[in-house]
Amino acid sequence: MALVALCIVDWRAGLVFTVLFPLTALVARKFIAEATDAEARYLAAQTGMATLLVNALAGARTIRAVGTLAVETERVVAPLSDLSAAGHAIWRIQRGAVWKIGLLMPLTQVLVLATAGLDLVDGRISTGSLLAVSGYLALASGLLDQVDAVLGLANARAGATRLGAVLDEPVIEGGPLRAPPPGGAVSLRGITVRRNGIAVLDGLDLEIPDGVSVALVGATGSGKSLLAALPGRLADPDGGEVLVGGVPVRELDLPTLHDAVAYAFEHPVLPGRTLHEAIAFGRPETSRHAVEDAARAAQADHFVRRLPHGYDTPPREAPMSGGQVQRIGLARALARPALVHVLDDATSGLDTVTETLVSEAITDRLGRSTRMVVTHRATTAARCDLVAWLHDGRVRALAPHDLLWADAAYRAVFAHTDEKEQPCAWA
Repeated sequence: MALVALCIVDWRAGLVFTVLFPLTALVARKFIAEATDAEARYLAAQTGMATLLVNALAGARTIRAVGTLAVETERVVAPLSDLSAAGHAIWRIQRGAVWKIGLLMPLTQVLVLATAGLDLVDGRISTGSLLAVSGYLALASGLLDQVDAVLGLANARAGATRLGAVLDEPVIEGGPLRAPPPGGAVSLRGITVRRNGIAVLDGLDLEIPDGVSVALVGATGSGKSLLAALPGRLADPDGGEVLVGGVPVRELDLPTLHDAVAYAFEHPVLPGRTLHEAIAFGRPETSRHAVEDAARAAQADHFVRRLPHGYDTPPREAPMSGGQVQRIGLARALARPALVHVLDDATSGLDTVTETLVSEAITDRLGRSTRMVVTHRATTAARCDLVAWLHDGRVRALAPHDLLWADAAYRAVFAHTDEKEQPCAWA
């Protein structure tokens, strides 16, 4: 409106402003685009560093025990260079834009007022019109005179871009089938999963018979946990098909799938207001007797009962070690009568005696279900019916551990594993 009014009062002055204003606008637009990119890189580095720090603090006792403080410190501060580079880029962009905007705006104002002054001398406008031109010029150019506000806009755009990336993550939707699969056989056919443009699993095929325990082994980064995530649709493949009991998991509605496939993790999260709710999570109808029975099988009942409020103790108020938290996570899996149980390094924090007792309980309770066991230990693999050896994105071999042990390359998978760790019986 100010520009329209300026043109009405003195069209020549308005024309000068119209010609010069886009130059300033282009500089401001370029500044916003470059600052948004730099701000996004800054936020990404900041978030990565914060994540590493939180993880390190969560494992502070382990870090101290094994004497890796220096290594962990170096890992946490590693993103500092990226953070510094992004921060300096923001300063350089701001410095380069400020003087340009600071020069172009006064130049535009001087030329507009000079044009209006010449029109006044020539008698084309009155003195009052010259004052009006001055006022409308201030209104028309006021927006681009706010460099700090423009930088704030760049910050907001960068934040919105990162939030948009989260919101753009695909939502897993269930299928129409509500009937449970007829069995627990797991079939993975032509599975391809890419991460950051790299195929972690590439055309993988694996058939696990109903009721069989299979250890998933392989070098770090071979995709063991990623493969284990597929039956329960914690991740979906980019290509190929996953079936449970001969039924494609994409065709099962999510509650049915979650009843069919249960998980236990190395670092379980314990949602719920009490330990009872944490063990019964996902199946709130689970009785106290069933919860206690599962906890006894996971060797957790005795320490839970010693807590001030027993099974009614809030998880955050329960002083539990990492191994005890693992046992609560195992109890949650044992309390679910699923067709397939996926155990992702779920006993790594247990001592030898406790692990043996838990292994026997798992065998007794889950012997009829299909078990997929992600492991780094040869002793654990030896207790499973079969071993699926992952290599280069595919199953290199599917056979009993004893037969594979003759292969030096297979033995090398466990070369850095402390074989003094507790054995595990899953069969």
